[in-house]
Amino acid sequence: MVFDTMVPMRALEPSTQRRDKSNLVKPKSKLPARKKREENVSEGGKLTAAMTIPAYQKFMRPVLEALRDGKPQALTAMRQDLVRTFKLTEEQCAARFETGSHRNIYQSRVGYAVKYLFEARTVRRSGRGVYQITARGLTMLHHSPSEITTSDLGHYPEFDEWLRRSAKKDR
Repeated sequence: MVFDTMVPMRALEPSTQRRDKSNLVKPKSKLPARKKREENVSEGGKLTAAMTIPAYQKFMRPVLEALRDGKPQALTAMRQDLVRTFKLTEEQCAARFETGSHRNIYQSRVGYAVKYLFEARTVRRSGRGVYQITARGLTMLHHSPSEITTSDLGHYPEFDEWLRRSAKKDR
Protein backbone atom coordinates (compact mmCIF):
# COMPACT_ATOMS: atom_id res chain seq x y z
CA MET A 1 0.00 0.00 0.00
CA VAL A 2 1.48 3.30 -1.06
CA PHE A 3 0.52 6.68 0.38
CA ASP A 4 0.74 9.77 -1.75
CA THR A 5 1.12 12.10 1.21
CA MET A 6 2.62 11.47 4.56
CA VAL A 7 1.12 13.13 7.64
CA PRO A 8 3.56 13.71 10.48
CA MET A 9 2.55 11.88 13.64
CA ARG A 10 2.73 15.09 15.61
CA ALA A 11 -0.18 16.49 13.54
CA LEU A 12 -2.41 13.63 14.65
CA GLU A 13 -1.68 14.03 18.35
CA PRO A 14 -3.79 16.38 20.45
CA SER A 15 -2.20 19.76 20.88
CA THR A 16 -0.42 20.34 24.15
CA GLN A 17 -0.28 24.07 23.57
CA ARG A 18 -2.87 26.35 25.16
CA ARG A 19 -5.35 27.74 22.72
CA ASP A 20 -5.34 31.47 22.20
CA LYS A 21 -8.65 32.67 23.67
CA SER A 22 -8.09 36.36 23.08
CA ASN A 23 -10.27 36.37 19.99
CA LEU A 24 -13.23 34.67 21.67
CA VAL A 25 -16.23 36.82 22.55
CA LYS A 26 -17.04 36.79 26.23
CA PRO A 27 -20.73 36.55 27.17
CA LYS A 28 -22.13 39.85 28.29
CA SER A 29 -23.49 40.34 31.78
CA LYS A 30 -27.25 40.09 32.07
CA LEU A 31 -27.55 43.22 34.18
CA PRO A 32 -26.49 45.76 31.54
CA ALA A 33 -28.70 44.05 28.95
CA ARG A 34 -31.63 44.17 31.35
CA LYS A 35 -31.04 47.86 31.99
CA LYS A 36 -30.73 48.49 28.27
CA ARG A 37 -34.03 46.74 27.59
CA GLU A 38 -35.81 48.90 30.10
CA GLU A 39 -34.30 52.14 28.83
CA ASN A 40 -36.89 52.62 26.12
CA VAL A 41 -36.21 56.26 25.32
CA SER A 42 -37.32 57.51 21.95
CA GLU A 43 -34.99 59.66 19.87
CA GLY A 44 -36.47 62.92 21.11
CA GLY A 45 -35.58 62.03 24.70
CA LYS A 46 -39.26 61.67 25.59
CA LEU A 47 -40.56 58.99 27.88
CA THR A 48 -42.04 56.03 26.08
CA ALA A 49 -44.89 53.84 27.33
CA ALA A 50 -42.44 51.27 28.65
CA MET A 51 -40.69 53.78 30.89
CA THR A 52 -43.90 54.73 32.65
CA ILE A 53 -44.84 51.16 33.55
CA PRO A 54 -44.06 50.64 37.26
CA ALA A 55 -41.28 48.25 38.30
CA TYR A 56 -42.33 44.76 39.42
CA GLN A 57 -41.94 45.63 43.12
CA LYS A 58 -44.60 48.33 42.78
CA PHE A 59 -47.08 45.60 41.80
CA MET A 60 -46.49 43.36 44.85
CA ARG A 61 -48.74 45.09 47.35
CA PRO A 62 -51.58 45.69 44.84
CA VAL A 63 -51.45 41.98 43.90
CA LEU A 64 -51.92 41.03 47.57
CA GLU A 65 -54.70 43.61 47.90
CA ALA A 66 -56.45 42.14 44.86
CA LEU A 67 -56.37 38.73 46.59
CA ARG A 68 -57.30 40.08 50.03
CA ASP A 69 -60.78 38.49 50.04
CA GLY A 70 -59.18 35.03 50.12
CA LYS A 71 -60.92 33.80 46.96
CA PRO A 72 -58.87 32.32 44.12
CA GLN A 73 -58.38 34.77 41.29
CA ALA A 74 -57.07 34.30 37.76
CA LEU A 75 -53.90 36.15 36.82
CA THR A 76 -55.63 37.65 33.77
CA ALA A 77 -58.37 39.16 35.95
CA MET A 78 -55.73 40.44 38.37
CA ARG A 79 -53.88 42.14 35.51
CA GLN A 80 -57.10 43.90 34.46
CA ASP A 81 -57.63 45.13 38.02
CA LEU A 82 -54.04 46.40 38.15
CA VAL A 83 -54.50 48.30 34.88
CA ARG A 84 -57.35 50.22 36.54
CA THR A 85 -55.42 50.66 39.82
CA PHE A 86 -52.38 52.13 38.07
CA LYS A 87 -54.44 53.90 35.38
CA LEU A 88 -52.34 52.39 32.59
CA THR A 89 -53.10 53.21 28.97
CA GLU A 90 -53.56 50.69 26.17
CA GLU A 91 -50.18 51.78 24.80
CA GLN A 92 -48.50 50.98 28.12
CA CYS A 93 -50.21 47.60 28.33
CA ALA A 94 -49.13 46.73 24.79
CA ALA A 95 -45.48 47.86 25.12
CA ARG A 96 -42.92 45.18 24.34
CA PHE A 97 -39.23 44.81 25.10
CA GLU A 98 -37.04 46.13 22.30
CA THR A 99 -34.68 43.15 22.28
CA GLY A 100 -36.52 41.35 19.52
CA SER A 101 -38.46 39.16 21.91
CA HIS A 102 -42.18 39.54 21.83
CA ARG A 103 -42.51 39.69 25.62
CA ASN A 104 -44.98 42.19 26.95
CA ILE A 105 -43.41 44.50 29.56
CA TYR A 106 -46.53 45.00 31.68
CA GLN A 107 -47.37 41.28 31.81
CA SER A 108 -43.74 40.47 32.56
CA ARG A 109 -43.58 42.84 35.51
CA VAL A 110 -46.84 41.60 37.01
CA GLY A 111 -45.59 38.05 36.45
CA TYR A 112 -42.37 38.77 38.34
CA ALA A 113 -44.34 40.29 41.23
CA VAL A 114 -46.59 37.22 41.48
CA LYS A 115 -43.61 34.85 41.17
CA TYR A 116 -41.73 36.61 43.98
CA LEU A 117 -44.82 36.59 46.19
CA PHE A 118 -45.34 32.90 45.39
CA GLU A 119 -41.74 32.03 46.31
CA ALA A 120 -42.16 33.88 49.63
CA ARG A 121 -45.29 31.77 50.22
CA THR A 122 -47.53 34.85 50.50
CA VAL A 123 -49.70 33.53 47.66
CA ARG A 124 -50.34 30.00 46.48
CA ARG A 125 -51.42 28.52 43.18
CA SER A 126 -54.85 26.97 43.32
CA GLY A 127 -54.81 26.12 39.61
CA ARG A 128 -53.07 27.04 36.40
CA GLY A 129 -52.80 30.83 36.37
CA VAL A 130 -55.02 31.07 39.47
CA TYR A 131 -53.70 32.45 42.75
CA GLN A 132 -54.94 32.80 46.31
CA ILE A 133 -53.53 34.73 49.26
CA THR A 134 -52.11 32.76 52.20
CA ALA A 135 -52.16 33.57 55.92
CA ARG A 136 -48.58 34.84 55.52
CA GLY A 137 -49.75 37.13 52.72
CA LEU A 138 -52.56 38.55 54.85
CA THR A 139 -50.09 39.17 57.69
CA MET A 140 -47.70 40.92 55.32
CA LEU A 141 -50.53 43.01 53.93
CA HIS A 142 -51.56 44.17 57.42
CA HIS A 143 -48.06 44.80 58.77
CA SER A 144 -46.10 46.02 55.77
CA PRO A 145 -45.60 49.62 54.73
CA SER A 146 -47.26 51.10 51.68
CA GLU A 147 -44.91 49.16 49.37
CA ILE A 148 -43.60 45.61 49.51
CA THR A 149 -40.06 45.11 48.26
CA THR A 150 -37.78 42.17 47.64
CA SER A 151 -35.98 42.91 50.91
CA ASP A 152 -39.33 42.57 52.74
CA LEU A 153 -39.73 39.11 51.21
CA GLY A 154 -36.16 38.28 52.21
CA HIS A 155 -37.32 37.81 55.80
CA TYR A 156 -38.80 34.47 54.76
CA PRO A 157 -36.34 31.54 54.57
CA GLU A 158 -38.15 29.95 51.59
CA PHE A 159 -37.68 33.11 49.56
CA ASP A 160 -33.98 33.37 50.47
CA GLU A 161 -33.44 29.73 49.51
CA TRP A 162 -35.17 30.31 46.15
CA LEU A 163 -32.98 33.36 45.49
CA ARG A 164 -29.85 31.31 46.22
CA ARG A 165 -30.97 28.54 43.88
CA SER A 166 -31.80 31.08 41.17
CA ALA A 167 -28.41 32.76 41.54
CA LYS A 168 -26.64 29.41 41.10
CA LYS A 169 -28.55 28.78 37.84
CA ASP A 170 -27.49 32.16 36.46
CA ARG A 171 -23.77 31.45 36.92
